Amino acid sequence: MKSSEDQIPSGYQVALDELESILAEIESGEADVDVLSLKVKRALFLITFCRARLTQTDEEVRRSEEHTSELQSRGLISYAVF
Repeated sequence: MKSSEDQIPSGYQVALDELESILAEIESGEADVDVLSLKVKRALFLITFCRARLTQTDEEVRRSEEHTSELQSRGLISYAVF
């Protein structure tokens, strides 16, 4: 069984919302000292997850732009579809 710090968020926005919630809790001083380390570990996990999603999305956009440019150069489309 996975611990809560290892649970993969369902998407970028879910991870970002959770990260913001953790940050607000830490900044407010509400974080229990006994669980602060777990919160920080979870935050680091979420940051890594978000970075990976952003990198993946960036690569997909670049591939789409390259594909569109290739189609334009071949005269198969006359304008960007996006």
